[in-house]
Amino acid sequence: MSVDKQKNGQYYRYDFVLKGRRFSRSTDKKTRREALKVEAEAKREALDSMTGGNKPLREMTLDEAAGLYWSQHAKHQASADTTEIRIETLFKLISADTLLSNIDDSVVAKYTAKRRGQKNSNYKNQKTAPLISSSAVNRELVILRAILHRSRKVQKVFTQPIDWSLHFLIEPDAPDRPLTIEQEEALFRELVPHAREPVAFMLSVTQRKTNSCTIDWKQIDLQGRTMFFKVKSKNHKDGRIVRVPINEDILLMLVRLGPKKSGPVFTYDPERCSCVSCKRFSGQQIGDIKKAFKAALRRAGISKDFRIQDLRHTAGSRILALTGDLKAAQDYLGHANIKSTMRYAKHDVRKKLEIQDQLTQFCDKSPAKVPLIFDTKNSNGS
Repeated sequence: MSVDKQKNGQYYRYDFVLKGRRFSRSTDKKTRREALKVEAEAKREALDSMTGGNKPLREMTLDEAAGLYWSQHAKHQASADTTEIRIETLFKLISADTLLSNIDDSVVAKYTAKRRGQKNSNYKNQKTAPLISSSAVNRELVILRAILHRSRKVQKVFTQPIDWSLHFLIEPDAPDRPLTIEQEEALFRELVPHAREPVAFMLSVTQRKTNSCTIDWKQIDLQGRTMFFKVKSKNHKDGRIVRVPINEDILLMLVRLGPKKSGPVFTYDPERCSCVSCKRFSGQQIGDIKKAFKAALRRAGISKDFRIQDLRHTAGSRILALTGDLKAAQDYLGHANIKSTMRYAKHDVRKKLEIQDQLTQFCDKSPAKVPLIFDTKNSNGS
């Protein structure tokens, strides 16, 4: 905050910078609440004098600004639920009645410091839970920045200049961990029977876990050999449709599961699997296979850091390795932006070998044609 009381001082003082000019004086108020009101009025007068009275300064609380941001913009986005959670998180560490004009670098720095020291609330056992990730803190800062930016541009509210580069945390690179063929074989040996088909489906269709496990027979056209999925989109609140063809292997899997007009494709079936879940939830949709997947990873000797969504990464890497066609991979994976597909290009070994061949043959000086410096046969000049 820019309102403070000096040592042995009786009154609060305000001290702020506006468009390169510094404003500092006593508020003649003994309480912080009254001093903040004086400071807000001083900012209003300062901005009014700088703009010749053409752009009157407005004051707005974080609660009001977040409400307008939500109603006018955020609630219409596909990520509305996540944004709402992040706004609620902001209010836990920054008071909802805080004036936007009082949110400066110091406020953002305090928020970041407190937030990064908290544990991940998604874990049941908070004693062993890890700290919140840097990426999670950064996503919350993005929401705060968006609220301030929209308030300044649309609502014409005064906000402090903030250097966001000072506050965003460094995020570790995404782990590089596609499955090898040997690891895939070991994984399927250890998976319980009811989890094998959803996992095989994810590797073949390359859809995310939720889309794959919850697919309904209504989404499948066996005669037309196609199926569709609804995926998140920034431009479509209800998501966009991605269509995927059905090859012979997937067709045989679906036929074996027993085609229906509607209902979940993957269900617990005690006739095919003797596990406790299949006996207890017979006929119900297979929900979360995370526990079965983690147990299979452990028995197969695969790193516990390997996630279910890494199956999609594995499939994406294989598509590029097989085709070398970035555009085709983008279309099959359903990526709206080709930048998302390009992260799999680092696994395209065939393309790298082609580049290596071109480099070694450049100017007709490949290693095969250049005599070795330490050739023992020629070391004596013979």
